Amino acid sequence: MSETVHYRGTLTKVDTKGKTVNEYATEFIDSKGIGVDDYYDSPVEHLVDDFYEIFYYHKPSKTLYLIKRQRVEIDEDIIKAERLDSGVIEFELKYYNGGAGFEECLDEAIENMQ
Repeated sequence: MSETVHYRGTLTKVDTKGKTVNEYATEFIDSKGIGVDDYYDSPVEHLVDDFYEIFYYHKPSKTLYLIKRQRVEIDEDIIKAERLDSGVIEFELKYYNGGAGFEECLDEAIENMQ
């Protein structure tokens, strides 16, 4: 069922410890005892599909982020993001999820960052 949702949270760049994002994704998925499914085009696509509450992948910058978010109830649409001095991206999203998705709104917020 579609509904209006509102999130506040942060994106923190994942330290892949010298591995590629796909190598990191494969290791993470394997550590959960799942194994990368051939259905997906890449391990990172599998990672963000199965663990969408934890990971966000920004395709244009090829950057993997950890998501920390909480749901907030307010009566206006909000799509914004700001990079803090620490490099963490703080975001706030409130949108009707029947017309847009979480990743789509994050893309818009990051593209519009000051």
